[in-house]
Amino acid sequence: GERLYKHMQRLPFLVPLSAQGTDFEPHRSVYARLPSDARVCVDYAAGFPPADILECGGAVVGYGSDDRAVLTAVRETTASLEAAESVFDNPLLSIDAAIDAALASTGSGPVVLADVQDNPGAGATSDNMEIVRRLVERGVRGAVAGAIFDPETAARAHRSGTDVVLRCSVGGRSGTPGTAPLEGAVRVVALADGHFECTGKMYRGAHATVGPTALLRIEDEHADVQIVVTSQRFQCLDQALFRHVGIEPAKQRLLVVKSTVHFRADFDPIAAQTLLVEAPGTHPCRLENLAYRNLREGVRRGPNGPTSGA
Repeated sequence: GERLYKHMQRLPFLVPLSAQGTDFEPHRSVYARLPSDARVCVDYAAGFPPADILECGGAVVGYGSDDRAVLTAVRETTASLEAAESVFDNPLLSIDAAIDAALASTGSGPVVLADVQDNPGAGATSDNMEIVRRLVERGVRGAVAGAIFDPETAARAHRSGTDVVLRCSVGGRSGTPGTAPLEGAVRVVALADGHFECTGKMYRGAHATVGPTALLRIEDEHADVQIVVTSQRFQCLDQALFRHVGIEPAKQRLLVVKSTVHFRADFDPIAAQTLLVEAPGTHPCRLENLAYRNLREGVRRGPNGPTSGA
């Protein structure tokens, strides 16, 4: 058979997951220009930046029958990414700044607050209650958050039945610094078995099994905040999570989703605005201060960030 050649180059900087979306520059243009024909096929993986391994970070790899053409294409793609280092945008907002922006929004559809650092799809615990806590404290109405991983609370809601008020501690069981359970009364609005079919572009046709699930409303005379509590961790990347407990996402004022990027395919089309929130979580999206031990020297911790080993 025909001999194939391979070349690879690594990027000299890490890209936070929250800045890796391919609907935005520079990734949108980079992926659109990747060559793929009989002689040369090039691909680029942005990598998982919190991985404390020697090889962490983005890489461009190419295969093809023309050795020189493959090498040239890999070098050109890598050079285009390096030239676009300053274009990468990681617009993380504090919880209060995100709520301020959401309340000021005049667009149609919900404002989506992405809890990017508590994304179970990236290894986080999905039980941080800090955004929900501030929504209640600030008296926000028309907000729904999901998915909160708390099998104990979900089981208790299923034992009690709907339209019952429970006093309980919700979420915050993981011990992540800066987090704590939300203490108080909740009303059981709806119950579900946690089986639903995903309908969004990311997971369409996949069958989700998140265990006994409850829609709970925080009992507070000033706020109207509901939470979807599941018995299995589930990255909130599909509107079906909300619909299977009777919530129509497009009709809400504010949606909190525990996801970093994958939610965008299903939620961005209905969102008046999408905001990335820097709340406590075990999936760091700000890389500058991470104490890498195994990352090779000379790699920048984020676009234009400080250099590892320095």
